[in-house]
Amino acid sequence: MSTKKKKAVEPLTDPKINIIQGKLQSIMHPMWHHSPPTNLGEAEHGKLKAEQWCLSINFDLLIILYQLWGYGMASREPDKEKQVHRKVLAHSTLLLVITIHWGMSYITSHHHTQQYMKYMKAYLTCLQDTSKEMLKHC
Repeated sequence: MSTKKKKAVEPLTDPKINIIQGKLQSIMHPMWHHSPPTNLGEAEHGKLKAEQWCLSINFDLLIILYQLWGYGMASREPDKEKQVHRKVLAHSTLLLVITIHWGMSYITSHHHTQQYMKYMKAYLTCLQDTSKEMLKHC
């Protein structure tokens, strides 16, 4: 009976945090959008308000995630399996953000319900497919 070792989850290292902070500084924001602190991840930035977290997740961090995993650094990853996995994670995160957008809308309509269901199903399918792939490697 052979036992496979589980791959360790990579921690968010200082160089990775530095990359994220650098990307935060380079994002062009709409006039109405307050960006998160550029030193996000360090104790000095203090606490973010709920609205800042919401905007950061829906805008800044989503853009950064796609830059890092969607097409940017993921394409330079020598491990093709890890490259594909990161792109799938970026895509599933995008689906989740869109799902939350439709689900948290102040407008209730048939169209909103359809959009929510469409993206929720896509998100869950993506998670299910990702989970199956990950289990193959455990």
